[in-house]
Amino acid sequence: MNLTSGILKAVQVRSLHPLALLISSWVNLLLHTCEVLLCVYFLCFSTQKITKGTVFFIIVALLVDTIGTVAVCCSTVVALDSLASNQAELTSHWSTLSTVFTTYLASVLEQSFFLRRYWSISHNRIITSILAILIFLNAASAIAIATFFQVNPVSIGTLELKENTPLASAAIMAATDVSLAMVTIWKLKSVKTSRNATRALLHKVCFYIGAYGCVTAVSTSLLLAFWLIDLNGYTFVFRILGRIYSLTALVNFLLVYEWRAEAAKKLGAFHSPYSISHTRSDSRRSL
Repeated sequence: MNLTSGILKAVQVRSLHPLALLISSWVNLLLHTCEVLLCVYFLCFSTQKITKGTVFFIIVALLVDTIGTVAVCCSTVVALDSLASNQAELTSHWSTLSTVFTTYLASVLEQSFFLRRYWSISHNRIITSILAILIFLNAASAIAIATFFQVNPVSIGTLELKENTPLASAAIMAATDVSLAMVTIWKLKSVKTSRNATRALLHKVCFYIGAYGCVTAVSTSLLLAFWLIDLNGYTFVFRILGRIYSLTALVNFLLVYEWRAEAAKKLGAFHSPYSISHTRSDSRRSL
């Protein structure tokens, strides 16, 4: 490792405050515990019929977050040891890349879930394709660049790429979260129905989708802002971001199944845990 690379890594590690690393680890453990409890409740105690696809999604999300939480805790230990010994080992440790990988994978899972919902009610190929490209290309690029810097030392020539990648990635994530919520709400509000029960249910769905979009968009917007003003804040938000994405999707699953049961009683209109059927005059497409 050359001298420049060593200096850059040392500066990066020493600029992190130990308290930010510790608090992010504790919050990670708390959020992961909540996620495990919700998964157990949903899979073992739910009275609604759960599809195999839903079960698979939940298990994958929980596995990703478990790996991510372990990686965050391990990277905290390594970082604290590095700070205590005045060395720079964090950027080259396996837990750093694992944290990046699991965070972006969690974002892809959650955003893909909401994108699938938007596609089911709109069938708009252009908007769906644009959002899909943003989701997968951003995650793939960020993981590829993180892997590159994991195996190659940072030089003066590549420092700008290393500095700008988190900024661009956070901006794309925030824009995608906001766009997903906006286009879905806009589509739901354009639904024409003569049934008061259907209208009330659609308003409820719009409210929750707006809330989900706000949670993830605020999180990624904070990530973007902290990258510009404070590295400790950026580190804290990024290390818990994967848990926020997964919990958002999981809570959504729970509420969707409640909506399904409610609609089945009032309208007999739900045909899947993701859909409300309606024609152009009454009901035609599905949520």
